[in-house]
Amino acid sequence: MSILTGYPVGSKLCYDLYKDGYLSKIDAKKCITYTSNSGPMFIIGSVGIGILLSKEAGYIILISHIIGALLNGLIYRNMKDEDYKSKNIVYNQNEPETSLSSCVMDSIFSILLIGGIVVVAFIFIEVLNNIGIFYPFVYIFSKIGIDENVAKAIINGFFEITNGCLSLSSLSLNISTKTILSCAIISFGGISTTLQAMAFIKDIVTYKFFITQKITHMILSTIICAILCFIIF
Repeated sequence: MSILTGYPVGSKLCYDLYKDGYLSKIDAKKCITYTSNSGPMFIIGSVGIGILLSKEAGYIILISHIIGALLNGLIYRNMKDEDYKSKNIVYNQNEPETSLSSCVMDSIFSILLIGGIVVVAFIFIEVLNNIGIFYPFVYIFSKIGIDENVAKAIINGFFEITNGCLSLSSLSLNISTKTILSCAIISFGGISTTLQAMAFIKDIVTYKFFITQKITHMILSTIICAILCFIIF
């Protein structure tokens, strides 16, 4: 489901399974490391075709993103936790009409929460860009040989992936570079996606752990993407 639907559905489902007793806390924590993914509609449709104007780039990012997620799960598969205790399975005993009402209310809450975070992230980025708060970071990037505009795009992607990919699309970079950088931005997910996921899974993982496993996912996906770009483009 995380591969088909995108952020933050995988994290939300992991929390639901943990809450209902189907997963222990440590197993839910492990699942989160490979189910925090972006969906094919966004990667191929929005980023590949819509932003980068390349269907091939979209497929490369999607394949790299998914393989990176699976490898990421393997990295954390032996993770131990002191409070490892399996919860008893508790089946949902609600009446059908009660279950339907709960599903509708849960869906509405989730949509409003995710949409609100995305809007706030977009506004926040624009405000920070306008007041020049990112200038010191851009300056540091420029000192190590990274173009100023590329640095701005990466920083924007650090906060919100759509904004970051849009910023990259306007730059005079070759398609391989744009594809690799977009893959890195999408696989990390940005602060916006982190806030969306943590709104559901804050009882399972810490911000530090979630961001750490997203960084390893980003590294793995970016390496795979670079190899595929070298072969295809």
